[in-house]
Amino acid sequence: LALDALDRMRLAEGDALAADLRATCRDIRELAAPIVVRAPLLVEARRDRLLGRLTSSLGPQGVTVSSADVAREVALVAERCDVSEELVRLESHLAQFERLLETEAPGRQLDFLAQELGREANTIASKSPDAAIAHAVVEIKARIERLREQVQNVE
Repeated sequence: LALDALDRMRLAEGDALAADLRATCRDIRELAAPIVVRAPLLVEARRDRLLGRLTSSLGPQGVTVSSADVAREVALVAERCDVSEELVRLESHLAQFERLLETEAPGRQLDFLAQELGREANTIASKSPDAAIAHAVVEIKARIERLREQVQNVE
C-alpha cells in the first residue's frame, strides 16, 4: 500500500518534471529563433565591412586586390562568425532531449545532452560579436542551466 502510493507519487513527479523540461526546451527554441534569422545577416554585414575596409585602405594607394583574394578573405571571415552549424546541432540536441523524456531511465543521457547544449551555446556566443545574439545566448544558457539542474532529479 505504501509502496503503491510512493510509485504513484514518483510517476506524478516524473510527469510534472517532464512537462517542465519540455517547456524549457520550447523556451530555448524561442530564444534561438531570432539568432537563426539574424546570424546570416551578420555574415553579410561582416563581408561588406571587410570589402569597405579593403577598398578604403588600399584604393587611395593604387593597390588593386584580385577578386579571388577578396573572396578568400571574405570566406575566412564568414567561417569565423557563421553559427549555422551550431544552431542546427542545438535544435538536434533539443529534439533528442525531448525524445529521451519518453524513455525509461534517461537521466545520464539527458545530462550529457544538457552539456552538449551548453557547448553549442558557448560556441555561438564566442563566434558572434553581435549584442542581440549575445543577449539571447545568455538567456539560452540560463535555460540550459535550468535543464541541467532539473535533469539531476531524473533517474
